[in-house]
Amino acid sequence: MKDSFVFYRSFYESIKGLDKDIQLEIYNAISEYSLNDRILELSPIANAIFILIKPNIDNATKRYNASVENGKKGGRPKKNENLKKPNINLNETQNKPNENLNVDVDDDVDDDVDEDEESINIYSPPPKKEDEILKEEFEKLWKMYPKKSGKDKSFTKYKKYRTSKNKDEYCTYEEVLNGLEKYLKYIKQNTWYSPKDGSTWFNNRCWKDEYSMKEESMPEWLDKEIKKEIVSNQEKEELEKLLECYR
Repeated sequence: MKDSFVFYRSFYESIKGLDKDIQLEIYNAISEYSLNDRILELSPIANAIFILIKPNIDNATKRYNASVENGKKGGRPKKNENLKKPNINLNETQNKPNENLNVDVDDDVDDDVDEDEESINIYSPPPKKEDEILKEEFEKLWKMYPKKSGKDKSFTKYKKYRTSKNKDEYCTYEEVLNGLEKYLKYIKQNTWYSPKDGSTWFNNRCWKDEYSMKEESMPEWLDKEIKKEIVSNQEKEELEKLLECYR
């Protein structure tokens, strides 16, 4: 069991722009895996980021384990002190190398050198695993949406907002789902309302819209048109009555 682990700057850069709850998930996942070799169950976004970080943790763990094993063996083997040193007369000019000169070369080179970790951009390009997760989320939403127009554009926008590092643009799957459920309820309660094209709804982030969850009055323009028709019918009836007098 380890008492410490390496936390790279790339980890911090990948996590800092996310929601606090997702950040906490990832921090806990890194700690559990690094210290206790235990993988936690994570939300889709947290899991996608952890998958990117995990290889770096594995490499650090291998270096740690190798260091521990070398320590158990007593470190590097000592050189044989009984080897005779070559008798070299420094006063003599060496015209050519002494072929009989024994040179002790230490081949035990320590390869365990920490490489500089590169900053990881988790969304550009998105890893295949994360892209699949976003597609699965979108397909569930698209099946629910009433006016399926512009699917490809809708997914492009959904993916953009789901992976944005801009806090004002970023959204969670749950947030979009809740917004869509409210929108569907609004449409059901107001049968006169025509749903927006799917591409328009996703492009404009309409899951953030507020809806009045009660039967709304008829739109003003439609109310006027109906009243015109009623007035027109009334005029026709009055005209018919006048004409009857002359028949």
